Amino acid sequence: MISVVDRFFNRRGKDAQLRSQDPTDVREQVEAYLSASVDRNRRASRQFVQDVELYGPTRHVYDRHEEIAIRELEGIVSRAIDRGEVTCGTPALWAELLGVVIRRPRDPEVLDRLGASRGEALELFGHLCRRGLS
Repeated sequence: MISVVDRFFNRRGKDAQLRSQDPTDVREQVEAYLSASVDRNRRASRQFVQDVELYGPTRHVYDRHEEIAIRELEGIVSRAIDRGEVTCGTPALWAELLGVVIRRPRDPEVLDRLGASRGEALELFGHLCRRGLS
């Protein structure tokens, strides 16, 4: 089971990296990176996600892959800061904010309050990054 979950997240991570390489705009890169998670989460049932959360070893794998994703997003923002595309905050601050958005929708109580799936929450955040509140 652990290797299956690890493989699931490895594929999502590789897909996210590939998707985020093409766009040059930081907003498009973040949205592209998150889209891999959105697409994979659409295919993962709520029961699968709950089972991963409830079993300690698989939850640890999930946590590790989330940290990898947050560091990748931090790198995207850091490169955008170097290009002058992002002019406020630090890569660490942006990574922490992105981390909150990535971690919170794992909580079933949060999802129940939102009335949305994790994929829908990440998709909306990707939209917010790209287009603002419009």
